[in-house]
Amino acid sequence: MDEDRMNGSRRKAIVRLAKITFAILYSLVCTAVILLFSEGDYEWMVGQRKPDGSVLTLCTISTSTDSTSDMAIPTLVLIAVLFVPGVIRLITRWQVGPSLFLSLGLLALWIYRFFIRAAFCESVLG
Repeated sequence: MDEDRMNGSRRKAIVRLAKITFAILYSLVCTAVILLFSEGDYEWMVGQRKPDGSVLTLCTISTSTDSTSDMAIPTLVLIAVLFVPGVIRLITRWQVGPSLFLSLGLLALWIYRFFIRAAFCESVLG
């Protein structure tokens, strides 16, 4: 009887660890997707010096007219895969799980990479 209870608790611990591991690996994949899809065509040039000696910044590099913001929605859907189960767990059990923390961190990264980091470039160059 004690052996069955021990196996059950081990099984629960293994399942819990597998869920956390999956959430962490999934968030790492989402981070890579966000970083890849939010990068501009000439962003690799940031930090290099122009012939006049000035340093290229995100606001001063030449960009194409095609924006990468069209990739924002598909990456947001990837974040929702972690966010929705986290919110459901919060509502049903009143527990904040790791998926909610990871999804909120990914959401902050998503907002920064797609919208905030170049938001003020026009007013600076204006």
